[in-house]
Amino acid sequence: MYNLSTREACCYWFDESNGSLEASVFASCIVDQLQIILNRKLLPVILYFYNFSKDLIYKTIRPGRKFGDPTITDLRVLKYKPDGTIWYSLNFDEPLQPLPQRPMKITNVKPLEELPKLFSERLPISQRKYKDLQDLKAVIPSNCHAYYDELPYKN
Repeated sequence: MYNLSTREACCYWFDESNGSLEASVFASCIVDQLQIILNRKLLPVILYFYNFSKDLIYKTIRPGRKFGDPTITDLRVLKYKPDGTIWYSLNFDEPLQPLPQRPMKITNVKPLEELPKLFSERLPISQRKYKDLQDLKAVIPSNCHAYYDELPYKN
């Protein structure tokens, strides 16, 4: 993630044993970064989503509604407003506009510390993938081997 005002960048590294490719995993990275930024300025963090698959404000952030309309991959800018609305742009130099989907009413906002973790433990990879990764250790530095040895896998 890149902060345009401070020019600071933060990379989140995770593999499939730490999470899946669902939106909740990526939202968790955004939440973490928001906490870091806002805690520096001693501002409270209020989030309008939790266990990101339930109680959503928007069912989707897709800017279009039918075939041929813009999709999520066409988005370039998203702005979340305090009133719960999301504004978007398909180009960096175009003005923002509200998502065409109507937000649902927010009924139950929980503090971040009350939210359930998405995963209770690391997710196992397939045994074949584990074996393939073990074979890669022949060409990577030995100080990286422990990472590959500790990956959980399915029997």
